[in-house]
Amino acid sequence: MTSSSPNGIDLTERRRAEEPLRESEAKFRDKADAARGDHEDVPPQDRNSSVAHSIEVPSEIIGKWQEFVNLLAEIMRVPSASIMRADPPHIKVFVSSTSKGNPCEPGALDTGPYCETVMKTGQPLLVRDALENEAWKANPHVKLGMISYLGVPISWPDGRLFGTICVRDNKRNEYSEAYLKLLLHFRDMLQADLKSLVRLHGEIEERETKIRRLVDANIIGIFVWDMEGRILEANDAFLRLIGYDREDVVAGRLRWTDLTPPEWLDRDERRWLPELKVTGSLQPFEKEYFRKDGSRVPVLIGAATFDDDGNQGVAFVLDLTERKRAEQALRESEDKLRQIFESASGTSSDGSQGKKAEVQPEFMAQLQAVLNVLPAYTWYAPPSGSLTFVSKRQGDFLGLPKDHPLRFGIDIGAPWDAHIPFLHPDDQEAGRKYWANSLRTGEGYAHNYRVRDAQGNYRWLLTRTEPLRASDGTLLLWVGATLDIGELMRAQEALGESERSSRSTLDGIAGLVAVMAPNGELETANRQIVEYFGRSLEWIKNWGTNDAVHPEDLPHIVELYKRGIASGIPFNIELRLRRFDGEYRWFENRSVPIRDDSGSIARWYVLLTDIEDRTRALARLEQVQSDFAHMNRVSMMGEWAAELSHEITQPIASARNNARAAQNFMDMQPPDLGEVREALSGVVGDTDRAGDIIDRIRDHIKKAPPRKVQFDINEAINEVIVLGRSAIIKNGVSVQTRLSEGLLPIHGDRVQLQQVILNLLLNAVEAMGSVEAAPRDLLISNKQEPEGVLVAVRDSGPGIDPSHLEHVFDAFYTTKSSGVGMGLSICRSIIDAHGGRLWAEANEPRGAVFQFTLPAAP
Repeated sequence: MTSSSPNGIDLTERRRAEEPLRESEAKFRDKADAARGDHEDVPPQDRNSSVAHSIEVPSEIIGKWQEFVNLLAEIMRVPSASIMRADPPHIKVFVSSTSKGNPCEPGALDTGPYCETVMKTGQPLLVRDALENEAWKANPHVKLGMISYLGVPISWPDGRLFGTICVRDNKRNEYSEAYLKLLLHFRDMLQADLKSLVRLHGEIEERETKIRRLVDANIIGIFVWDMEGRILEANDAFLRLIGYDREDVVAGRLRWTDLTPPEWLDRDERRWLPELKVTGSLQPFEKEYFRKDGSRVPVLIGAATFDDDGNQGVAFVLDLTERKRAEQALRESEDKLRQIFESASGTSSDGSQGKKAEVQPEFMAQLQAVLNVLPAYTWYAPPSGSLTFVSKRQGDFLGLPKDHPLRFGIDIGAPWDAHIPFLHPDDQEAGRKYWANSLRTGEGYAHNYRVRDAQGNYRWLLTRTEPLRASDGTLLLWVGATLDIGELMRAQEALGESERSSRSTLDGIAGLVAVMAPNGELETANRQIVEYFGRSLEWIKNWGTNDAVHPEDLPHIVELYKRGIASGIPFNIELRLRRFDGEYRWFENRSVPIRDDSGSIARWYVLLTDIEDRTRALARLEQVQSDFAHMNRVSMMGEWAAELSHEITQPIASARNNARAAQNFMDMQPPDLGEVREALSGVVGDTDRAGDIIDRIRDHIKKAPPRKVQFDINEAINEVIVLGRSAIIKNGVSVQTRLSEGLLPIHGDRVQLQQVILNLLLNAVEAMGSVEAAPRDLLISNKQEPEGVLVAVRDSGPGIDPSHLEHVFDAFYTTKSSGVGMGLSICRSIIDAHGGRLWAEANEPRGAVFQFTLPAAP
């Protein structure tokens, strides 16, 4: 008895073939259950209602998945390979192969029961031929020609279903166990991507929560923008900074391009926007914005894009007005003090130079008058350091009440360290050190510290102290000025936060990103690079001398890097990089230069993309194609065994006849030694010919990896004609060659390319075997073309129906009663792998012509 499905389909072989799938599915579900915990039970009806459905799959992963389905369609030789996603209450085509004849377009609703069955059961599904069962016949996919199906479910890390990965065919398909395993392997890679995506989504949500707190706190201005110049959202801090209302944002009247003065906008368009499009973020820089009243406000701004398209992003803006004002005041105070020092240096009691060094009362009065009008808290003291004068601005400066000890310099005559207790506890020791060091050395100093104001809050101050000396170097006075630098410190703190935000943005890029100096030296790298190598940034910077790059790749990569940096244009390189565990993985390196206003390269941005899975998949594809080619050669040799035996026995028989003749000549009296030599030479020639035939057959039968060498295409064609001579004679075919002299050598696998020529030759001979009353002519020709060598095989057989010209290269398509339809498909794969092209046309006046091109050896 055989088991069958409710729809009457025999499932015995299917269940046997799907056993590896079920085991893997069970293991995966066990892992998913363990991850959720035994206490969490997901009901079957909730399998498609995961919150994860709101997660967007980024474009780089979609591109990777596109390569997967294209590869699946090519390996399995089916017209349709797709990734479907549950979008309750629907199932949609998420990614679909670009293969010819695929009716599934990305974004389309899936209305058939194939994927719906997989989604409902959470189990793999195999449908060999839907036309064999009435229930499957109603499937809309059948109306589109897709009558066979193989699909497996794709799950999120919590066990809920994402969708399916599946293949469809327009003919009956058994889908071997190897294909089931291959589909499962690709499914596992997709689920690994989903696991990483969920982790990144969680990190992004956490980061967005922090950003939202920052926006709502209104500490700095924040707005959301697009590349067309619009401001889409803005917080209150930014609106206050530029003097606009929220109604202006809602009405769409705010544009960052209009807020930016022309000279700054020109710089934005030439430098900052190109860098933003490439890197996705900008380090903080200074510029100006127009306020609503037409005035200008200096700002510090940093920006980052939301996605790879870079069409929208967020900007962080800090008002630098107070900082600029403080800087200007500090410059003015320094200028005034410098003038005082220069005018007072060397003053003596009698007005002459070099005598008793002291400061005259008239100068002291002038100094006090100047210090009282300076935009700062100023003071002076004798060499001992005890305060002698404090400007009237001190109380206003700190907002102190009249009875506060610091209102008028604590007490005139107080010791130099009397103000220390009013400093922030963390700054008191540094304050003592700076002032004591100045008293000891007689040198001025500048020091940042915090002082408690009238409200009990600590405010940042900057004190600059300079010695006033006589011409003989004697210290006359200490003159000091103190500025409130609270806004400046807040700006610097915000700058640091902005830099940390930019760093976080760099670390948030889903890839390995690095920044290089114009000469190619590595400056910085994001967290992912450091974690990949498991080494310090300094170690990574020496990638040209350590084992970061695979030793086999290093010399070539160093040379390519030098050329790329010297060219000044973007360049791509593929190389192997050593992971922290010692494994080397293939990466694609994309390097893009960013230029400054003058057009010079300011830095290089490098994006490293892991292509190990793609490289392995391509290697597996090459191996599969090689295996199919070997199977085809063995099958062809097996079918051709009778003709091959004739090819081998003919020179053996000839050698036997020559050997007997030699014996006869030896028996003559006297022996005819001349004839003996000639007969033995014939024996040697015949055995060599038989050996050559056996060697060629062995080359075509044995399984060996592709080996590309340079060879003469004319010699290869002549050898193939010798191998096919028995079939040619048997079918009464006349073979002619028109081989050009002086062709450039071909670089490729000689055996595989001879297999192509032999397939085309035998197909033509067999086709002409059915022609009765007409010449059976076969012409093999070649010629040099600009792109390489063109080879053509022309026959005078019945020809090919024009509507079938492209289908003859499809896998399993055949017009022969005993054919399997793989020969021409394998031929095209071999030519494609060599960088050439194979096609078929009608021959005039009758027959067909198969032509292929091969690039010449470099």
